[in-house]
Amino acid sequence: MESSTVYSRSQIATTDINTYYDINLMNKSHRKKVILSRLKGVEEAAKELCLELDLEYTKYNPVISAKTRARRRR
Repeated sequence: MESSTVYSRSQIATTDINTYYDINLMNKSHRKKVILSRLKGVEEAAKELCLELDLEYTKYNPVISAKTRARRRR
């Protein structure tokens, strides 16, 4: 999500918010990824691309190790 705020002379703020979807190639553990494309559209574009490239569509969900969870609790 990307946003930008503009202020007028009378200090009235106008905010423009854009939502983007990134299409990535990932390894099995989701630790390494390469951004292929950034779209304003919805997930259907990603699913369609996966069908064309004969790839599996998967939501980003990396496995978090016990060591990382312990470090985050500190």
